[in-house]
Amino acid sequence: MVGVFLAGGVPADASICGVGERTGDHPMIGLALSGGGARGLAHVGVLKVLEEHEIPIDCIVGTSMGAVVGGMYALGMSPEEIEAEVLAIDWAAMFRGATQREDLSFRRKEDERKFLFGAEIGLTGEGILFPSAPFSSLALDFFLERLVLRARGVTDFDDLQIPFRAVTTDLRSGEVVVLQGGSLSTAIRASMAVPGILTPVEIDNYSLVDGGVLDNLPVQAVRDLGAEVVIAVDVATPLPGDVQSAPSIAAQALSLALEQRNIESRAQADLLIRPELGELAPLDFSQAVAAMPRGEEAARARSEELESLGDALRFARFRRAQRKPAPLLPVLGSVTIEGADRVSEARIRRRVQSEIGEPLLLGQLEADLGRISSIGEFSSVRFELREPLENGDLLFRVEEKDWGPHYLRLGLGFSDDLAGSNSLSARVNYTRTSLNRLGAEWRNEVQTGRTRGLSSELFQPLDSAERWFVAPRVMGRREVRDVYDDRERVAEYDVESWAVGFDLGWELGKYGQFRVGVERGQAQGETRVGDPNLPEIDAETGAAVARFVVDRLDSAGVPRRGYLFDAVWRVSEPSLGAEDEYQKLSTRFQQYRTAGRHTALFGLEGGTSLGTETPAYDPFLVGGLFSLSGYSVGELSGNYYGVARLGYFYRIYDLPVAFGTAVFLGGWMEAGNVWPDADSISSDDLLGALTLAAGIDTRFGPVYVAHGVANDGERQFYLRLGTSF
Repeated sequence: MVGVFLAGGVPADASICGVGERTGDHPMIGLALSGGGARGLAHVGVLKVLEEHEIPIDCIVGTSMGAVVGGMYALGMSPEEIEAEVLAIDWAAMFRGATQREDLSFRRKEDERKFLFGAEIGLTGEGILFPSAPFSSLALDFFLERLVLRARGVTDFDDLQIPFRAVTTDLRSGEVVVLQGGSLSTAIRASMAVPGILTPVEIDNYSLVDGGVLDNLPVQAVRDLGAEVVIAVDVATPLPGDVQSAPSIAAQALSLALEQRNIESRAQADLLIRPELGELAPLDFSQAVAAMPRGEEAARARSEELESLGDALRFARFRRAQRKPAPLLPVLGSVTIEGADRVSEARIRRRVQSEIGEPLLLGQLEADLGRISSIGEFSSVRFELREPLENGDLLFRVEEKDWGPHYLRLGLGFSDDLAGSNSLSARVNYTRTSLNRLGAEWRNEVQTGRTRGLSSELFQPLDSAERWFVAPRVMGRREVRDVYDDRERVAEYDVESWAVGFDLGWELGKYGQFRVGVERGQAQGETRVGDPNLPEIDAETGAAVARFVVDRLDSAGVPRRGYLFDAVWRVSEPSLGAEDEYQKLSTRFQQYRTAGRHTALFGLEGGTSLGTETPAYDPFLVGGLFSLSGYSVGELSGNYYGVARLGYFYRIYDLPVAFGTAVFLGGWMEAGNVWPDADSISSDDLLGALTLAAGIDTRFGPVYVAHGVANDGERQFYLRLGTSF
């Protein structure tokens, strides 16, 4: 049974289907568009052929992607306009996550660099709380809201250029809910909320998800609107043919009930169009564009039946009624914010740069939404333009994460040189956000493995713009370093340190941070295995530390564009309580550029002790994957170092959005060395390394398999999972 959600409580009108008077005996024609994810773009090709045959559509009902395409057509967009919109969209990026990484706040970028494995988890008094879906819909929400600006002021879908319905499933009652009013963007978003992928949409007492769960081909819903002829377009994934393996048997069993409903719906349609989409997966948006011509092919194969439904006179009236220009955007009259509780409204308002009294610009509005979502506390950020049309109220409606504000993040790093040396590291982060109206955060980290450590920092903004901040901190670390002599591992050196510090800093918008501070602590070092004459150390430490970071990478896993610059200057002084007087200045620069499937990378890093002698517990270390890869991790050490890197990656395969980004194949060349003093630095003794690597950028972090060859012929093999600490 099909339930109907009525925005205003008005009874459903069974004769609503129709945009004009009949011509003779010409029937009222309804269109049922099924769900199918990426496969649903075939609907665009079908619409092109329907218009070629001059078929006027009197009403549309869509499920999931069928609701997206059907809603755009009901708004008055031509198939060509719809095609231009869908071709311009990075569908994979839209479904991959919330805010693009470039738009995250700097602190959230830090979290991504450290904790690539797994997802953010909530911590409540009752235990652990997982997000309701792995993907957020911020980009999708903006796309839908932007599209439906054509329908400003429309709250009844019967008043669109073509009467429209969106099919959803209510999780609470287990019934089909057909939306016929309210916010069109919300209705479409609810219809495509794939369970476990996108968060459900709450409307009144309904918790709505993808309509394809119960009614993927809504033929009966079109009949209920009064359509006399129903054209149904079915792009659903066929049942798997091979049911020999356990996974295929399970998939077949889960699909049988829905397939039975689809069979009934197909039988009820007057004209059924089923594009041949092969193995295209519903979440494989990287290949979705190929679905559109397949839709055209399938529709043209039914040209004889379609020809009988054409009506030139009615189609001309249909086109005139449907093709109305989109209304101009208004002058902004006011800005309202709803939904904020633990995040102060002032923090949100400071991120809105659309100006009252000025015409509203879509680019500026999108930037406002990005700045709001960069706070990192929202599962949804949406906008709405309210009446009056000529001087609108801009409403930002935010939905705070129901699993916050106490968050856990997990990091996992594994590396193996396939020659007996391997390392497994795990890191747990607990962060408490929104401690006060200025947005203070308390971050705590624990790391285990070959390197162990803990840290705690209170990040307190000092001004309402969240630019200046202070950060008292405490940290402890213990690591085991391999010591080499002429490429032979001869010892293990155990280094332990702890310190307390206090920083004053400046946030450089969402791109970077500068901080300067002092710290005081203790360092200890002793030989654990072997006897390379390394000193035993038990020293007081004290230093002034400055750090400048700019992070504009698009991904913390396998970047394809952007750059990262990081500079750290450490001055150890007796006046600050240190026993060792020395300095360390290190810089690192990474640049990535992509054209099509080709990505070039350039890296340059180096360090200097500025004429001083670094202690045994704090030298510069070089070696390992991405650091002269033909050498073992930390094999080279000294007071000065420099490494240059030039590489190339080719994207050989795009992963379905549920699993990650892509598979890459490529390599890089490196040249560099370490030196004991400035006088010994020479290009004549540069060491070289060539690395061939395959990488997979998964949703759980990057995976690398690499083979590094040094210029002396020595080789290192690497298998790395997740981030390295």
